[in-house]
Parts: sequence; structure tokens; C-alpha cells
Amino acid sequence: MDNKYKIATIINYCTNDYKFIGHCIKEAKLFSDQVIVPVCDHFLDGTPENRELLEKTYKENSDNVEFYEYKYDNNVFENLEYCAVHACSRLEGFRRIKDDIDYIIFLDADEIISEKDHYKIKEAITNNKALAYSMPQLHYTNKFVNHVDFVKIDNN
Repeated sequence: MDNKYKIATIINYCTNDYKFIGHCIKEAKLFSDQVIVPVCDHFLDGTPENRELLEKTYKENSDNVEFYEYKYDNNVFENLEYCAVHACSRLEGFRRIKDDIDYIIFLDADEIISEKDHYKIKEAITNNKALAYSMPQLHYTNKFVNHVDFVKIDNN
């Protein structure tokens, strides 16, 4: 990626999102220096993941992507609210960020940043020094929305 700042993208994934993961990874690789996909070996409710589909996912998307599988821990997951459970995957990914990474983008596998919006990511981090940026989540229904804007979050 041609940018003075390095970006890592961490993608939450479970096999329920198999149909999205390939496209999400493909787009993320175009603007990221590191792509990490942490995967729990069980669904959030404790049901074992689809091992065959996990292996297929790893095989189909192994080029310049880091998959990390971690064990489900009922003691941890049982005591967390639903949203906090999702944070476990993000934490697993965060632990594997390379030292030279400047920015991190967290995505779910069904959140795909269109190629025409990649420049907005580069522009936002190059031109505006901020602690964080928030991207609006757009839902595609019968009306197609074709852009992403970034909201600057600073420490003031």
C-alpha cells in the first residue's frame, strides 16, 4: 500500500459469514498492510464451529492473510454481554498487530469497504491527525448507497 502510515485490518469471522469473508478480505488487502482474521473454534453460544467450512475458508483466503484460531472458553463467554463477546475476537487480533502499524480498522466479515472508498481511508489518516475515526454502518436495501464518510474523533 502506498501510504506513509501503516494500516492493519482485523476482521471478525464465523462460518455463518462464509459468503462474505472472501470479498471482505480482498478489499481489505487493497488498503491494509496487515490483515488479521481471529476465529473462535465455537460459535458464541458454545456450539462448535463448522470445521469443514473453516478449513475451506483458510485454504481459499490464505494469501497474505493471518488467520488465528482461538479456543472457546465457557467461563469467559458465559459472563459477558453479547457485544463484549465480539470484543474477544478483536482483542485476539489486536494482540497480533505488528509493531510498525499506525492505524487499525475493525470489521465484521459482512462489512465490506468498496474499492472506490479506499482513498477516503488514506486521505483521513494522512490529512487529519486524530485518535480514532468512526465509519457509518450502511445497510444495503432496495436503495443502493455508494459512499462512506469518516467522522473524526479527537481527544478534545
